[in-house]
Formats: sequence, C-alpha cells, structure tokens
Amino acid sequence: MAVRLAPLSLVALGVVAAYALRPAPEPPAVQASPTPATAGAGRLIELGSTTCKSCRAMHAELAALRAECDGDLSVEEVDVYADAETAGAYGVQLIPTQVFLDASGQEFDRHTGFLPRQEIRRRFATRGLDCAP
Repeated sequence: MAVRLAPLSLVALGVVAAYALRPAPEPPAVQASPTPATAGAGRLIELGSTTCKSCRAMHAELAALRAECDGDLSVEEVDVYADAETAGAYGVQLIPTQVFLDASGQEFDRHTGFLPRQEIRRRFATRGLDCAP
C-alpha cells in the first residue's frame, strides 16, 4: 500500500510546487476610478466582497475616507467575486486587500485585513500624498 502512495504523493507535491512557484501576474497599470482625484493624487484599491465581515467594515471606513479626502485621493472598491480578473491581476489571496498606488500608478504598499482610514492616510503621507481630514 505504501509503495502505491509514494508516486501519488510525489505527483501531488509536484503540482503544489508548480502552483507555488508560478510567476505572479502583473497588476493592471491603470484602471478607471469612481472617485475623481486631482492630478498627482494617490490611489487606493480595495479588493474585497460584500459578504465578509472585514470587507463590510472596510466599506464603511472607505466611505468616510472618500468624504475626508475628496479629490486628494482616489478610492476604488473591487468585488473579487464579481471581478475575478482584477483580483487575479493583483494576486489577491485573502480579502480584504488594500493596494496603495502612488501618483504615477506604481504600487508602493499593500495590506490584508481591516485597516483604519487614519492608517491609510498615514501610509499615503509617507509618499507625500496627504489628504485633508
């Protein structure tokens, strides 16, 4: 019995290794954002869903952030179940995931889980992208 399981174990290990070692997909360069922002503004992309508790908490936090940073920061929410292509392009493995982009569209930070808006503003401020509270 053990002799038969050995080849199957090796095949399973090979599949897992191939999946783990595959190259990460490149995130999309620029997407339209529902929140207008001024030139040179930073961008936050929240990848989550309407069903997870942390995602719903982030939705409320991002609504407050939009009101506080009107025009200074672009905030986009993506439902990973409705838009699996974008979720895959950003390599999302857990939700919610926040992706921080600078004024040129380059990712400079990423966080998984709930993140208070004060911390979001602090992370943008480290890049000189302040928004008025």
